Amino acid sequence: ELSASTKGRDEGIAAQAASIVLVLDASASMQENGKKLKDIQDAAKAFVNTTKEKSPISEIAVIWYQGSEGSSSTITDSGFYTLDTSDNVDAINRFISNKNASGGTPMGDALEEANSILSGRPNSSKYALLFTDGMPTDNTQQAFNRWNTHYKKKANLVCISIGDNTDTKMLGKISDNVLRLNDTGEQSFKAFFKWVTASIKSTSVSVTDMGTDEIQLASTTGIDLEKVDTSKDCTVDENFVV
Repeated sequence: ELSASTKGRDEGIAAQAASIVLVLDASASMQENGKKLKDIQDAAKAFVNTTKEKSPISEIAVIWYQGSEGSSSTITDSGFYTLDTSDNVDAINRFISNKNASGGTPMGDALEEANSILSGRPNSSKYALLFTDGMPTDNTQQAFNRWNTHYKKKANLVCISIGDNTDTKMLGKISDNVLRLNDTGEQSFKAFFKWVTASIKSTSVSVTDMGTDEIQLASTTGIDLEKVDTSKDCTVDENFVV
């Protein structure tokens, strides 16, 4: 669990406050069976509440992305909220809840927004968690190049494929940590966010003990989650709704 202090060590050594951005897909396919969007919303809110309990000095922002490229895309972000007050937690949870799924998957625009809001944050531990269940509907090359040139060494990006209709090899161009969540039910999403919490805590300990802030992935035992070998080609159903 994420903690503001490092258990088992000198209590005067505090874990790093984290800046965490959840980049959430709100494309039409997330409305599948009327459940997928609601399940990730409920799990994301549970993650916010847990992080408040364990590390109120951390801050979270949420980006929703849907639509098409450029002026036709809808990218909304909450801005960062430090989790030290109930009002802040309520505000970000309302932002998570207030979204309906529609349109395409402007992933490049979403990554650009994550670049923008993470830039200049004072915390040394920075994380972006990018969720998608389909293929991008915009040109991602510029955003990918900018991330790799300016931000990759400054923030930890974890890409999560919701199901198996995502081009994971493409996601491997921007992240060494591409994961596939095979079960897309609410409990699976909640288990995933608990895993995120454990990974961030492990990373905070590594900053203190070893001087590295590269994300240290926790064990995925008991979670229907796999780390993807992005060197391998993947097959995507072209008829899948983005």
